[in-house]
Amino acid sequence: MAKNLLGVICFLLISGVIRGQEMPAFQKLSAQRDWIIDPVRQDKNLTVEKVAVKCNDEDIKFNLHIASPGKVDAGTKYPVVLFLSPGDGSKKEVISAYNKYWKEEATKRGYFVLCPEIDGEKFLSVKDAKTLIEACMQTAIKKFPSAIDDKKRIISGVDVGGIGAITSYLFHPDKFEGCVVFPGAVATGALQSQMKDFKIENLRDKPLFMLVGEKDEEWKMGNDHSVDHLKEYGMKIKYEVLKGRDHIFDIAPSVIFNWMDEVLGIKREIASDDSAVSKCPVDRKEVNNKIMHDYKGVKYLFCSDKCKNTFKNNPGKYLKKNKSN
Repeated sequence: MAKNLLGVICFLLISGVIRGQEMPAFQKLSAQRDWIIDPVRQDKNLTVEKVAVKCNDEDIKFNLHIASPGKVDAGTKYPVVLFLSPGDGSKKEVISAYNKYWKEEATKRGYFVLCPEIDGEKFLSVKDAKTLIEACMQTAIKKFPSAIDDKKRIISGVDVGGIGAITSYLFHPDKFEGCVVFPGAVATGALQSQMKDFKIENLRDKPLFMLVGEKDEEWKMGNDHSVDHLKEYGMKIKYEVLKGRDHIFDIAPSVIFNWMDEVLGIKREIASDDSAVSKCPVDRKEVNNKIMHDYKGVKYLFCSDKCKNTFKNNPGKYLKKNKSN
């Protein structure tokens, strides 16, 4: 196994895209800033908590932005995404990336999103990644003690955050149910220096979704090689090259959320699609995406709290009625 892993590392180092030293591909972000919103407006669903941890004998302090899915229903547990932002993890980049990729669909589908103001490079150490992951999770759980489903975790990232996300996932596959990066890359320097802590057998059947722009040549080359080899270790990899896209690209959030729903085993009666008009199962009016109820593992959306409570009292009646319609 160790010999095979060295093969992966050599392959990726030759391609010249994986970070040992700073590579040209990783400098693209600084020249492509049009996606950043300035001034940044704080979303009403975002709360900020201060986190302090010790990593590699260094005291690290950062803000953790916790995005709740709007109205949180008592007794309902929601899945959670730990998202590592592009660039150096500044407040502007964190909130802009949240608004761009997560805000609407996470609220609609009922996901918590955790966005730390921290450089994704901090997650390239086995021990530090574990410390930071648990610090973010425990901070969120303390803030929302009965709402976060600690067994339904996804890690995600973009650019440097994508590197941190996928490398953390390879080091600690037991911490998450899946990983999605757009784009991301394997930090071979980190793997090479910490091979004794890397257990390939733990990666079998672990889901990984990688997206990269067709025009993002250096990152695409690295992704092509790493996907081929990671598949050899039994990972369930979905890999998409987006035509005409560069390094930071627009993507329909439903693409990411449909994959996450599938990985987490979340079934939805009503399609969460930008083109779909969802109807309340009680009175068939258009739904409010913030009003939902989980029934037998399926999330249902309603137009009002009144209809939600009516449904909860006799769900079979309305499911049968809608099926006949």
